[in-house]
Amino acid sequence: MPEESVSTPTIELLHIELEVPLNFAPERVFRALTQEIDSWWDKKYSTIKQGKVVLEAELGKRMYEDWGNGNGSVFGTVTYLEKDKILEIEGHLGMDKPSQGLLRFELIPQGTATLLKIKHRATGIIRPYAIHVFAQGWKNLFEVCLPAYLEAQAK
Repeated sequence: MPEESVSTPTIELLHIELEVPLNFAPERVFRALTQEIDSWWDKKYSTIKQGKVVLEAELGKRMYEDWGNGNGSVFGTVTYLEKDKILEIEGHLGMDKPSQGLLRFELIPQGTATLLKIKHRATGIIRPYAIHVFAQGWKNLFEVCLPAYLEAQAK
């Protein structure tokens, strides 16, 4: 086999940070992030089965995709929670296994609005293109999909 066709897996790091200003109170943004996530989550960021995305906002509970009939995929577990302020989820977060990551949402009040800070850090066998794909995906979800959903619901 030619040398260039052999690929040795390596451990990579992923670090993505976003800050998204939203014209809604932290309580409203938190409810959209948790209870209403499937209403605005773009299905192209789900697994190939594209089930319902669920985020159970309680310590030790899950963020997962429900395919029905008891089938699905767990993305992570809620490991830190301050309602309407901070939510952290740890797990593979939809990345190839073996990888492990932390997804942190911090909601900072700004008058009647909220600054949503998102941090995604991961380590493991991460394909180089995945870093770009995740960065673009988070930007689309939180800078386009979530604000559009919140605006539509406010009308």
